[in-house]
Amino acid sequence: MDVFEEVEIPRALLEGFNFVPKAGYKGKTDYMLVFENESQVSELRPDLRKVASVGGRGVIVTAKGDSVDFVSRFFAPQAGIDEDPVTGSAHTTLTPYW
Repeated sequence: MDVFEEVEIPRALLEGFNFVPKAGYKGKTDYMLVFENESQVSELRPDLRKVASVGGRGVIVTAKGDSVDFVSRFFAPQAGIDEDPVTGSAHTTLTPYW
């Protein structure tokens, strides 16, 4: 399980997505941004250059799901992976959050 805390969202992440998250967290290796709803997560178009500039391993984005508990995506351009659709390790943060 990850240890994470709510943080002020770095400007690069606020500018790096086409929706504004309602909360931001930082765990051991990743940021996690919580969005208003599932459609925002699915419609995110990240500016990967800005996302990469925050350092760390990657950025988890999540929201409450419409027909499931929650949805998520994972972006890690700073690790050479633009988007990883099945990042199991992200659930060490997602599971205790949700």
